[in-house]
Amino acid sequence: MLFPMLNFKPLELDDIQKFRPFFLNNTFGICDFTVGGYFMWAEHYGYSCAVKDGYLFTRSINIDKKDETVYPLPLPLNGGDIVSGIRLLFEEIGSAATVNPVPEAVLPQIQAAFPNCKITGLSTWSDYIYSAKELATLPGHAFASKRNLVINFEDNYPDFEFINLTQANAAEVIAYEEEWARSRGHEFTAMQQYENARIREILENFTSYGFVGGILKVEDTVCGFTCGEVIGDTLFSHIERADIHRKGSYQVVNMKFAQKILKEYGVKFINREDDAGSDALRQAKQSYNPVKMGKKFSVSF
Repeated sequence: MLFPMLNFKPLELDDIQKFRPFFLNNTFGICDFTVGGYFMWAEHYGYSCAVKDGYLFTRSINIDKKDETVYPLPLPLNGGDIVSGIRLLFEEIGSAATVNPVPEAVLPQIQAAFPNCKITGLSTWSDYIYSAKELATLPGHAFASKRNLVINFEDNYPDFEFINLTQANAAEVIAYEEEWARSRGHEFTAMQQYENARIREILENFTSYGFVGGILKVEDTVCGFTCGEVIGDTLFSHIERADIHRKGSYQVVNMKFAQKILKEYGVKFINREDDAGSDALRQAKQSYNPVKMGKKFSVSF
């Protein structure tokens, strides 16, 4: 009997700095291979990780088939070969396996090396990717309704401000997030409870996560916030909250954050993650006119 040689361990907060270098050149434009994508959802996906020979290996459960173990694409540290990472994974675990998720960009390499592999699209989990400049300016007829909501908000709340989210002011954002959660009452699902707990953990350790964020305030009271991480030419927007009772607040948070990131980092794209199969989320994300989708696949060998 073959025993796995990789020492897979659950993720801990201290692992962020250890694993961050693996994400810097290997996001492939999708949110899964980011600090937020890994650490925010580690418990949900049952992530455990191991590092060997310059690769980050991850073991996970298949979110669509909870009894199946899958392995997200091995990530090389310094421009290593993706195919070599997959071969090393199979050697270490003693058998072939399902690699999931796999970004579209690396499929040609995998198909060339493993011509008999089976590829399945994961359309439910495709990321919505936008032009940073468009989200910062909301130009033309396509964004007219969003632009009008921003204008109305600015007219109704002329004293509003959008300030940087930092570790120093994270406590008031935590208080806002807790009130935001309580206001949902019985409608607050188990998944939302999980997300709420993870958001609190991120805010309590904001510096460790290395995120950038912003807070929307009216009369010095928090009425929205957002945060994410910049990798290469893309902002990965992981968290966004706003007061639905203040019409236009979500649109203002979105636009002001895009303006901030465009000015400070010069990013080209903003990845606002997937819709998780929600019709409401799908409609909301499509309404901002994505310029492309970050497609993902499951590959069985």
